[in-house]
Amino acid sequence: MAISSRTFREATRPRRVAGSAAAVLFAVAGLLPLTAGVVQAHTLDATLTCNDADPSVPVLTITTSDYEPTFTNTVEATIDGSEVLPITTFSTAYSGTFPGGDPFVAHTAVVKIHTNEDNEGTQGFTKEFDLSVDPCQTRASTPPSTPPSSKPSGGVEAATATPPATATVDPSAPTGTSSGFGFLMILFAVVALVVGFSPVGNRRKVDATTETRRR
Repeated sequence: MAISSRTFREATRPRRVAGSAAAVLFAVAGLLPLTAGVVQAHTLDATLTCNDADPSVPVLTITTSDYEPTFTNTVEATIDGSEVLPITTFSTAYSGTFPGGDPFVAHTAVVKIHTNEDNEGTQGFTKEFDLSVDPCQTRASTPPSTPPSSKPSGGVEAATATPPATATVDPSAPTGTSSGFGFLMILFAVVALVVGFSPVGNRRKVDATTETRRR
């Protein structure tokens, strides 16, 4: 009987070892999904980029997911120092987009995601994003204004032609040599008449004196 009992124990020992090994494997297999879930949890991301629209503009995007609702989870954001998202509490996830501002200048943004599950941020669940983006558009250059041309119209001929002569005539003044000649003729006639009539008068006076003496 002693030999039979020993033989039975020796026969069952490998089965016990195999069963223990199987139990350990099952336990490890059961923990793997839990471990994977912990690694993949608490997704958080924030970007400040030019969007794909035409014309393009800067956009701030914030995304969180898989946070534990049993903890206090918050998110806040500023663009160029101005608050665009005040401290906001979320349960397990948050998603939001905000216009970045003037597309012709560069911008900066700060996004803070916090959970008291990781107050110090050692696990990566609490994080601050410091973001920046270059101008999404370039201003069109303005060509210098062209001063009006001083070139005369009408082509080369008009520019080089001699302007017509102009004169202003005073109608009250005598013009030409004919007026002076006529004036001289009138003066000459007056003198001739005076000279011509003078002897006749003297002769008449002499004759009258002679006739008186005779009487």
